[in-house]
Amino acid sequence: MRKLLTCLLLVFALCTVKAQKETQYIYLFDCTTSMKGFKGAPDIIDKAKECLKRDIEQKTDNCDILFIPFQGSNPLPPFSFRRVDFDWASVEKRIDEVIDNPTNTDIVSAWDRAVKAFNPHAQNVLYLYTDGNDNVHGAKAVADMILPSQADEGVAWFLEKYVLKDQA
Repeated sequence: MRKLLTCLLLVFALCTVKAQKETQYIYLFDCTTSMKGFKGAPDIIDKAKECLKRDIEQKTDNCDILFIPFQGSNPLPPFSFRRVDFDWASVEKRIDEVIDNPTNTDIVSAWDRAVKAFNPHAQNVLYLYTDGNDNVHGAKAVADMILPSQADEGVAWFLEKYVLKDQA
Protein backbone atom coordinates (compact mmCIF):
# COMPACT_ATOMS: atom_id res chain seq x y z
CA MET A 1 0.00 0.00 0.00
CA ARG A 2 2.87 2.36 0.86
CA LYS A 3 4.55 1.65 -2.51
CA LEU A 4 1.30 2.34 -4.35
CA LEU A 5 0.85 5.64 -2.51
CA THR A 6 4.45 6.61 -3.27
CA CYS A 7 3.96 5.80 -6.97
CA LEU A 8 0.75 7.83 -7.10
CA LEU A 9 2.45 10.81 -5.46
CA LEU A 10 5.35 10.55 -7.93
CA VAL A 11 2.98 10.43 -10.91
CA PHE A 12 1.05 13.41 -9.54
CA ALA A 13 4.31 15.35 -9.02
CA LEU A 14 5.51 14.60 -12.57
CA CYS A 15 2.16 15.64 -14.06
CA THR A 16 2.22 18.88 -12.05
CA VAL A 17 5.76 19.70 -13.22
CA LYS A 18 4.85 18.94 -16.84
CA ALA A 19 1.70 21.09 -16.62
CA GLN A 20 3.69 24.08 -15.36
CA LYS A 21 5.45 24.74 -18.63
CA GLU A 22 7.43 27.95 -18.85
CA THR A 23 6.15 30.68 -21.13
CA GLN A 24 8.17 32.62 -23.67
CA TYR A 25 6.53 35.75 -25.03
CA ILE A 26 7.85 36.82 -28.41
CA TYR A 27 7.13 40.37 -29.54
CA LEU A 28 7.52 41.24 -33.22
CA PHE A 29 7.52 45.02 -33.37
CA ASP A 30 7.26 46.97 -36.63
CA CYS A 31 10.00 49.62 -36.63
CA THR A 32 9.20 51.11 -40.03
CA THR A 33 8.68 54.84 -40.50
CA SER A 34 5.03 54.28 -41.39
CA MET A 35 4.48 53.69 -37.67
CA LYS A 36 5.49 57.35 -37.22
CA GLY A 37 3.24 58.71 -39.94
CA PHE A 38 5.62 58.51 -42.91
CA LYS A 39 4.00 59.62 -46.22
CA GLY A 40 0.62 60.32 -44.66
CA ALA A 41 0.26 57.14 -42.62
CA PRO A 42 -1.26 57.68 -39.17
CA ASP A 43 1.34 58.28 -36.45
CA ILE A 44 0.76 55.40 -34.04
CA ILE A 45 4.23 54.74 -32.68
CA ASP A 46 3.60 56.24 -29.24
CA LYS A 47 0.35 54.28 -28.85
CA ALA A 48 2.05 51.08 -30.01
CA LYS A 49 4.94 51.58 -27.57
CA GLU A 50 2.47 52.30 -24.76
CA CYS A 51 0.57 49.06 -25.52
CA LEU A 52 3.82 47.10 -25.70
CA LYS A 53 5.05 48.46 -22.37
CA ARG A 54 1.73 47.82 -20.63
CA ASP A 55 1.52 44.28 -22.00
CA ILE A 56 5.03 43.33 -20.87
CA GLU A 57 4.44 44.86 -17.44
CA GLN A 58 1.39 42.62 -17.00
CA LYS A 59 3.33 39.39 -17.54
CA THR A 60 4.51 37.28 -14.61
CA ASP A 61 8.07 37.90 -13.43
CA ASN A 62 9.30 34.38 -14.17
CA CYS A 63 8.58 34.37 -17.93
CA ASP A 64 10.99 34.97 -20.80
CA ILE A 65 10.58 37.85 -23.23
CA LEU A 66 12.09 37.89 -26.73
CA PHE A 67 11.83 41.21 -28.54
CA ILE A 68 12.29 41.16 -32.32
CA PRO A 69 12.17 44.60 -33.92
CA PHE A 70 11.73 44.40 -37.67
CA GLN A 71 11.75 46.51 -40.82
CA GLY A 72 12.73 45.46 -44.32
CA SER A 73 14.83 42.49 -45.32
CA ASN A 74 17.88 43.41 -43.21
CA PRO A 75 17.28 41.83 -39.79
CA LEU A 76 17.51 44.02 -36.71
CA PRO A 77 19.16 42.43 -33.67
CA PRO A 78 16.70 40.78 -31.29
CA PHE A 79 17.17 40.79 -27.55
CA SER A 80 15.75 38.80 -24.70
CA PHE A 81 15.26 39.18 -20.98
CA ARG A 82 13.38 37.76 -18.04
CA ARG A 83 10.25 39.74 -17.23
CA VAL A 84 11.64 40.45 -13.74
CA ASP A 85 14.55 42.28 -15.44
CA PHE A 86 12.33 44.39 -17.73
CA ASP A 87 13.81 47.83 -18.41
CA TRP A 88 11.44 49.89 -20.56
CA ALA A 89 14.04 52.57 -21.29
CA SER A 90 16.32 50.06 -23.05
CA VAL A 91 13.44 48.60 -25.12
CA GLU A 92 12.22 52.05 -26.15
CA LYS A 93 15.79 53.13 -27.00
CA ARG A 94 16.18 50.15 -29.36
CA ILE A 95 12.96 51.12 -31.15
CA ASP A 96 13.87 54.81 -31.37
CA GLU A 97 17.37 54.05 -32.73
CA VAL A 98 16.03 52.37 -35.87
CA ILE A 99 12.58 53.79 -36.55
CA ASP A 100 13.75 56.77 -38.62
CA ASN A 101 15.27 54.53 -41.31
CA PRO A 102 12.70 54.31 -44.17
CA THR A 103 12.30 50.67 -45.23
CA ASN A 104 9.66 48.23 -46.37
CA THR A 105 7.64 46.10 -43.93
CA ASP A 106 8.85 42.49 -43.91
CA ILE A 107 6.51 40.57 -41.60
CA VAL A 108 7.33 37.17 -43.14
CA SER A 109 11.04 37.35 -42.30
CA ALA A 110 10.30 38.58 -38.77
CA TRP A 111 7.79 35.78 -38.25
CA ASP A 112 10.31 33.24 -39.52
CA ARG A 113 12.92 34.53 -37.05
CA ALA A 114 10.41 34.21 -34.21
CA VAL A 115 9.51 30.64 -35.11
CA LYS A 116 13.19 29.68 -35.22
CA ALA A 117 13.59 31.15 -31.73
CA PHE A 118 10.77 29.06 -30.23
CA ASN A 119 11.71 27.29 -27.02
CA PRO A 120 10.61 23.65 -27.43
CA HIS A 121 10.27 23.33 -23.65
CA ALA A 122 7.98 26.34 -23.24
CA GLN A 123 4.65 27.64 -24.37
CA ASN A 124 5.52 30.23 -27.02
CA VAL A 125 3.19 33.20 -27.34
CA LEU A 126 3.70 35.46 -30.32
CA TYR A 127 2.58 39.10 -30.57
CA LEU A 128 2.76 41.11 -33.77
CA TYR A 129 2.69 44.91 -33.51
CA THR A 130 2.32 46.50 -36.93
CA ASP A 131 0.34 49.14 -38.77
CA GLY A 132 0.19 47.48 -42.13
CA ASN A 133 0.82 44.62 -44.46
CA ASP A 134 3.98 42.93 -45.60
CA ASN A 135 5.02 44.93 -48.68
CA VAL A 136 8.05 42.70 -49.32
CA HIS A 137 6.38 39.28 -49.61
CA GLY A 138 2.67 40.20 -49.69
CA ALA A 139 -0.37 39.29 -47.65
CA LYS A 140 -0.65 35.78 -49.13
CA ALA A 141 2.85 34.90 -47.95
CA VAL A 142 1.97 36.09 -44.45
CA ALA A 143 -1.20 33.99 -44.45
CA ASP A 144 0.68 30.96 -45.80
CA MET A 145 3.17 31.19 -42.90
CA ILE A 146 0.66 31.83 -40.13
CA LEU A 147 -2.25 29.53 -40.96
CA PRO A 148 -0.37 26.22 -41.36
CA SER A 149 1.61 26.92 -38.19
CA GLN A 150 -1.56 27.07 -36.12
CA ALA A 151 -2.24 23.42 -36.95
CA ASP A 152 1.13 22.11 -35.72
CA GLU A 153 0.63 19.63 -32.90
CA GLY A 154 2.48 19.98 -29.63
CA VAL A 155 3.16 23.69 -30.02
CA ALA A 156 0.94 26.44 -28.72
CA TRP A 157 0.63 29.16 -31.34
CA PHE A 158 -0.97 32.47 -30.63
CA LEU A 159 -1.06 35.63 -32.66
CA GLU A 160 -2.35 38.99 -31.68
CA LYS A 161 -2.05 41.63 -34.35
CA TYR A 162 -2.28 45.16 -33.08
CA VAL A 163 -3.52 47.36 -35.87
CA LEU A 164 -3.71 50.72 -34.18
CA LYS A 165 -4.77 52.95 -37.06
CA ASP A 166 -8.12 53.75 -35.42
CA GLN A 167 -6.47 54.57 -32.10
CA ALA A 168 -4.04 57.18 -33.40
